[in-house]
Amino acid sequence: MGRLDVMKSLLRSAAREAKTRVDQLELGSTLRDFADQAVMRRIAVDEQRLTAAVGRVPGIASATVSVTERGVAVQAVDDAGTELSVTFQPHAVLFAAGGAKEVTFRTQPPEAAERPRCGEVFGAIATEIARALWGPFLRRQPSGGSHQVFVHRKGALLSADLRTVPEVRAAAAQPVTANILDLLRLKRINVGAGEVTLEAGLEGMP
Repeated sequence: MGRLDVMKSLLRSAAREAKTRVDQLELGSTLRDFADQAVMRRIAVDEQRLTAAVGRVPGIASATVSVTERGVAVQAVDDAGTELSVTFQPHAVLFAAGGAKEVTFRTQPPEAAERPRCGEVFGAIATEIARALWGPFLRRQPSGGSHQVFVHRKGALLSADLRTVPEVRAAAAQPVTANILDLLRLKRINVGAGEVTLEAGLEGMP
């Protein structure tokens, strides 16, 4: 059994057993963080973090993000004084082993998806989702402050390929880290009470 297979086996075992079992394993701090996340299966991204992310989008002068059961509501003004008011509602998550790592949100109102800044703002939010999900493995990667994530639109739906987030691309260029990123999958996105909640688990587990 190769080194990577042994590591995967340890991580799956840690996720199935109590957290105390994880603490007893001879894992590095990064792998321990990963195993802890898999056990917890819940990662929160609060609206303050999302507001800061949208505010860093080039050309955005000011922004406020609030999260309720209705979705992720963004009020933003660009450098030209043009306002954007849009709510992003979770629609679908597509995570495949060795393949797509995509999140899709629906815009309200639907026509907001056609606004020039809407895709960039959504890209900032998707980038923070990726950073929260895979955070322990992105800390030493180059920071992608410009949110250069690939976003495509189909009607009122906006989808982002999380693999195109700069830090994720850099991490995926390293074979071992790439396999770890692939092992932790996003299952569901929930919104409400001031935060976006990611439900995550290990590939192959319910």
